[in-house]
Amino acid sequence: MIPKVLIGVPCERAVMVEALDGLIQIAGRVKRYGWTWFNFGYRRTDIARNMMAHWLVDHKGIDYLCMLDSDHKHPGDIVERLVACAMADPRIKIVGGMNYRRGQGHEPMAYRYVSDHQMVPIKPPAESVLVQVDAISTSAILIHREVFEALKPPWFQYLYNHYDKGLNSSEDISFCRRIRKETDYEIWVHTGIVSPHLMVMGLADGSLYKEYLAKQETVNVAS
Repeated sequence: MIPKVLIGVPCERAVMVEALDGLIQIAGRVKRYGWTWFNFGYRRTDIARNMMAHWLVDHKGIDYLCMLDSDHKHPGDIVERLVACAMADPRIKIVGGMNYRRGQGHEPMAYRYVSDHQMVPIKPPAESVLVQVDAISTSAILIHREVFEALKPPWFQYLYNHYDKGLNSSEDISFCRRIRKETDYEIWVHTGIVSPHLMVMGLADGSLYKEYLAKQETVNVAS
C-alpha cells in the first residue's frame, strides 16, 4: 500500500531557476500518487516547517511529511526514493538525503555527536547506503507523522541565542536534538540521494564576463 505524503517547500524570498526546475519535475511525477502539496509561500523557515507539521498532524489521512528546501536542486524522483527507504525498513521513520553545506568547508550536513556539546560531520562511504546519524539537515527529508505526535510543538526552533557550551542550533539541528533526547526514533541518511545546494559563485564585477569571453575564444579555436 502506497503511503500518503504531504510535500512542503520552505521557500526563500527568491527561488533560483535550477531549484524551480527540480520542483516542477517532482510535481509532475508525484501527482500519480495523489500526494498533497503544502502552500509554500514565503515564511521564516522555522515557522514554515511548523505549519507543515501542524497540517500533517491535523489531517489523519496523511502518513509522512516530506520537506524539500527551495535552495537545493532536487532529483525528480527524490520523494519516491525517500518513501522507498522508509517502506523497506519499519525502523525508519526519519530519513533524509545527503546534502552538503553551502558555506566554507562544504561538509556533509549529517552528524554524529562526540559529546553532548560537540558533533562532527560523517565521512560519507564510497557506496550509496543508509547510515544512521544523530542529526541531519532537513533540506530533503521524510518524517512519519508519529514522530511529530511524540513531541510537543513547536517542533522546529532556532536556538542561535541559546548558549550551550559553544553549541547552538539551527531549527533542523534543534529538532534532531529533541528526537535524540526525547524519543527512541532513529535518524537515517541515504548517502546516494543528493540534492546539490545551490549557491551564487563569484561576483558580477567584469571578471566573469572576461572568463566567458575566454571560453568562447577557446571554443571558436577548437571548432
